[in-house]
Amino acid sequence: MKIFKIVLLGLALVFAAQAGWAQTSSREQKKIEKAERKRLKEEEERKNHELLVSLVKDQTYVLEATTLAGRYGYQYQVSPNTNFIMVEGDQVIVQTANNHGVGYNGLGGITINGTIRDYEVHNEKNGVSVMIRFQDPVLGLSTLNLSVQANGYARATVLGNWGARATFQGQFSDLEESRIFKGRPII
Repeated sequence: MKIFKIVLLGLALVFAAQAGWAQTSSREQKKIEKAERKRLKEEEERKNHELLVSLVKDQTYVLEATTLAGRYGYQYQVSPNTNFIMVEGDQVIVQTANNHGVGYNGLGGITINGTIRDYEVHNEKNGVSVMIRFQDPVLGLSTLNLSVQANGYARATVLGNWGARATFQGQFSDLEESRIFKGRPII
């Protein structure tokens, strides 16, 4: 009986040591997998950042807004197909729309076509920021501040000379890949 207890204790110690070794190797495996995921994420962010910089420098992009906020900060969920800011060459188009009525542009909002006067790009660690001064017949000389993160989320604020302010938040994309619908411009 004593020999049986000694053999049983020896087997228990062997299995306990083996389980401890397996646990350490699984921890090491998890650390390796975590480091690999982190490396892949950093590589993807670097590629996205390079794409953002090229789109901004080429001036062919669109911010498809999912949230629109006015001067007093009230936020509204909007359709990205009809609420956007588009930059194409030296032209900028700012459009708002809703589904409740007919506005100046036929979509329940306004469409403003402007000509870019000043265009400044600031490359940041996690994205790109752009400051655009443009002129249009409705707002006059206006400023557009655009900030784009490496994951494609963008926020733009349009400031007019007469206190007009609108903030667009949504997805930043290439002009060729966007699915926007442009309404009639005011002038």
